[in-house]
Amino acid sequence: MVAAVDTQLRFETFGNAIVQFQRGEEVLLTCDPWIEGTAYFGSWGIEAPLSDIQKSRVLRSKFIWISHGHPDHLHPESLALIPKDTARFLLPDHYGSDIRDYLVGLGFKVQVLRYREWTSLDADLKVLCLDNENQDAILVAKFGDLLLINQNDSPPFGEQYFLKRLVRSHPNDKTVLAALCAVDADMLNIVDEHGDSLAGPPSLRKKGAVWAVASYAATLGVKHFCCSSSQHVYLRPDSAWANRYRIGWEDMKEHWIRPAVALHEPYSTIEVEPLRFVANNPQKINTAAVPEGAPSEDWSKKLTEAEWSTVERFVAKLKLIKEKFDFIGFSVGGERRDYRLNDKSQGPRAPRGIVFSVPRAALVETMASGYFDDLLIGNFMKTQLVNATLYPYFTPRVAKLAGNAKVFTRQDYGRFLFRYLRRNPRAFANVRLASWWRNSAVVGIDSVASALGIRSLIKKFYRTILLRHPTS
Repeated sequence: MVAAVDTQLRFETFGNAIVQFQRGEEVLLTCDPWIEGTAYFGSWGIEAPLSDIQKSRVLRSKFIWISHGHPDHLHPESLALIPKDTARFLLPDHYGSDIRDYLVGLGFKVQVLRYREWTSLDADLKVLCLDNENQDAILVAKFGDLLLINQNDSPPFGEQYFLKRLVRSHPNDKTVLAALCAVDADMLNIVDEHGDSLAGPPSLRKKGAVWAVASYAATLGVKHFCCSSSQHVYLRPDSAWANRYRIGWEDMKEHWIRPAVALHEPYSTIEVEPLRFVANNPQKINTAAVPEGAPSEDWSKKLTEAEWSTVERFVAKLKLIKEKFDFIGFSVGGERRDYRLNDKSQGPRAPRGIVFSVPRAALVETMASGYFDDLLIGNFMKTQLVNATLYPYFTPRVAKLAGNAKVFTRQDYGRFLFRYLRRNPRAFANVRLASWWRNSAVVGIDSVASALGIRSLIKKFYRTILLRHPTS
């Protein structure tokens, strides 16, 4: 008797950014393969190490999609394991060509997916890619009769209206959003002038993050949500403190506020026909065993004069922030140097700047690569804000534009903006409107409410509205 061939369509989420599409034992597509090792100078580790079977599936995948250049998505150690003649790499049509050039240089076959165009990878799988100004991307997949929005850790960047239409036009309720649910995947290590943390209580941050993700999923109209691209752990002793801010499965269940959107575990296998979610319950790293306190590299090491000159040249290239910041400072091995960004008199206004306290080795490597975001996300570097904020100017323009898109000057920035305006005027306008609301209007309302002594009342009213928001 001939055994039945397994042709079940299924996809699996791995907690980190891996989302994998399978038909029986055939692996059609793997997204953002980080299968072993660490990221961000050894700060991030995989919470649930992959099994040998899971690793082998990644290595025999027909297609591999890379969303963006962060090392938990484009992971060098993992790429080194992938056979050059097995997979075709699929990339978003980002502004810069760094990722494409890097993969081609490694000997991989590479295909760039055009914005908003469906590409058929198999009779059962076609994908559509939405790259954005953040130099990140969303992958939409039609897998059999299921629609999956793999948003990983990308912001929607004005695409929520397009995604909502896709969900609304899908012929059934098999609609799934896989996306970030975290507060620690960005610079959280903000300190005061004494070096004391200003991160605040983890419980308050977690609740707001889960509420926001749940409301976003409901706004899109999807019927299922699975957390993705966020279940990492902090392994460096100087970043282990951030493990308290990680959002795990218990946190999601506790704070989920949209019953119309079914919440599923971050480590799940989803069978398409019939639709069935199976929790995999992998063995996880015990974060309580990661020691805090002693740094994992020597923070007492100083920069040489040549290395300080490299830092100065790096800062000098940051022309897009000089109107918003007066100085950028670095403290390395007990020595601090501040670099002025402009020569204009600030008058009676207090100086605006940022001081980064960082170990030598990580800073030297960052100055060589230009990817400043790796330091911010690692959460071992301490950041002191002096009459300034990281958003909406520093992180987007230094970490995303200068680092990933190689946009440094006003002329570069103009060409960059025109590219995204021309391609999608509505999304472009919506991004700016949302930024104004978040960074100007909300800040103004908060300031007035605080002055009037009604901030807590306004906050309570907002949360009440959020909880009563329609769930479909």
